[in-house]
Amino acid sequence: MLLSLLLHSTALIGGGPDRTAELYAAHCAGCHGPGGREFRNRTDWMYGGSAAEVRRSIAEGIAEEGMAGFAEVLTADEVDALTAWVMDVPGGFVEAIGAGDAGGVRLDTVVAGLEVPFGLAELPDGSLLVMERPGRLVHAVEGAMMPVEGAPRDVMARGQGGFTDVAVWEELGVVWVYLTWSKVHPEDDRLSTTALGRGQWNAKARRLDGFEELFVAEPWSRNRHHYGGRIAFDGSGHLFLTVGDRGEERRFPGDSAAGPGKVHRLLPDGRIPEDNPWKDADSRPLSAYSLGHRNPQGLTIHPETGAVWTHEHGPKGGDEINLPVAGGDCGWPRTTYGRNYNGTELSTFTTLPGVRTPLHYWLPSIGPCGMTFIEGGDWPEARQGALLVGSLRFEYLELLKLDGEQVVERERLLNGVGRVRTVMRGQDGTILIAVERPGTAGFVARVVPITL
Repeated sequence: MLLSLLLHSTALIGGGPDRTAELYAAHCAGCHGPGGREFRNRTDWMYGGSAAEVRRSIAEGIAEEGMAGFAEVLTADEVDALTAWVMDVPGGFVEAIGAGDAGGVRLDTVVAGLEVPFGLAELPDGSLLVMERPGRLVHAVEGAMMPVEGAPRDVMARGQGGFTDVAVWEELGVVWVYLTWSKVHPEDDRLSTTALGRGQWNAKARRLDGFEELFVAEPWSRNRHHYGGRIAFDGSGHLFLTVGDRGEERRFPGDSAAGPGKVHRLLPDGRIPEDNPWKDADSRPLSAYSLGHRNPQGLTIHPETGAVWTHEHGPKGGDEINLPVAGGDCGWPRTTYGRNYNGTELSTFTTLPGVRTPLHYWLPSIGPCGMTFIEGGDWPEARQGALLVGSLRFEYLELLKLDGEQVVERERLLNGVGRVRTVMRGQDGTILIAVERPGTAGFVARVVPITL
């Protein structure tokens, strides 16, 4: 029977403390990656994937691959423990780090075999909708994946384009599923933009009925990046949507009438609230809520204050956490902590009068993607209220402890887990992440706290 060997656990090996992770780090990580990265979600074991075959490889080595055997330097119990450790990895084990006084974390895989999982939403029955960026929506139930019909097909699945987010909103007994995607122009397939739509969830048929387009972020652009596309609902019946600047920072972010480079505020049916901050020439409300954004791929609502929180990619350096407000300007590209990718200066200003200062910024960039607050669940009191942010660049989950609107401590969790695309809090406080694994299959997993 396989053992479940977790970092910081109290299991014993030969009567002593569990040192399995230390053994792996000392003897295996140099070739196979930190935290068993090479083995995660592995289905094509080159030298056999059974416990007996993995044990033989560890003990005897594989001469043709230059892998030494460890039977002479490890005890039989240690070889057994390493075998169980490696065998557990494909089921969701990832190195737990940053334990501190609050304990570490582990991952429990919910569903695997995904191609760039990007959006993640929980249905009222606790099952999940998972969005794959190439343009697929799947229903995940008890580890199985079933396709969902009725999603849009006019998807620009090139560059950074594709499906970008999914969200669920229940109203008067109807479960609405909202999707965002990079929409191809109906008359010119060189053009695309961020679009938002919704359909009614038909659980029996696994279909979105009556899917309708609610919002298209005009003008269109030939660029295939900076779509944004995150969705969040506040407690007052408003839908918030992020749209990136489409790589045209001098054209869109400062123009309240342009869709790109904004946080937008809509009603759930796509109508524009009358109290939105900007009006058009005919005094009709515009959808823009906040301007001056580069590429916000994180959007959440503070569970206590109801404030809108975003994070967005900076250029070379200067990723930011912002608190957009109605009629506010978050500064891009007039203010930034980053530089052009070639190293030249973008702006001499990090702040200006009338520009909202970021709550936090990262130097170097972590490539933030997805965010949510810890609230409830099995998380210890020391971590309640903390903000979780995924990192694309460094492939980990970051926990930011807060004192009001100030970051007071950063903690790195799940080091080397992969490109974290989405971080979601479920109805019961459970934290789930969607992870892209370049070169192999992505997965969705629960982040489970381990109390020391």
